[in-house]
Amino acid sequence: MEQDLKKSVKPYIKQLDRKLAELKPLVDGYMTTPLDEALLRETDELKRLKLVNNYSYVLSSLMFSYVKLLSGHDTEGLNDKVMVELQRVRKYIERTKKLEQKLDKNVSDEELRKKEVQGQIRKTLTPSISKQNFKNKHIKFDDNRVSKK
Repeated sequence: MEQDLKKSVKPYIKQLDRKLAELKPLVDGYMTTPLDEALLRETDELKRLKLVNNYSYVLSSLMFSYVKLLSGHDTEGLNDKVMVELQRVRKYIERTKKLEQKLDKNVSDEELRKKEVQGQIRKTLTPSISKQNFKNKHIKFDDNRVSKK
């Protein structure tokens, strides 16, 4: 029975080892500089927001994994608390995506308005009195009468 259990668990342990090996460079990237320094270096507000969201998501995910490893020893309801935190972080990430889409849309709308204004200015500045507009037409004004020749 114990041998069967070891055989059935081994593939999962190997997969966990592979996933941890993939995760290590990502976590190391976040660990090289403290969050406050990274935030001070970044000037773009949207990038700062994404950085904080990424830190929060990584920490919450690691805590979730840790609680799952403890599985039977969850006496303080850690699993529920971590899930609430993960949901909160996901909501912030969704809000950030919506904000980014809205900002992109505003930029494209602004560019469209600029092009429309430029077109109107060009139309306004092009001469409306030209030889083409009066070709073969001449209007003569005499004593309150208009006659075409």
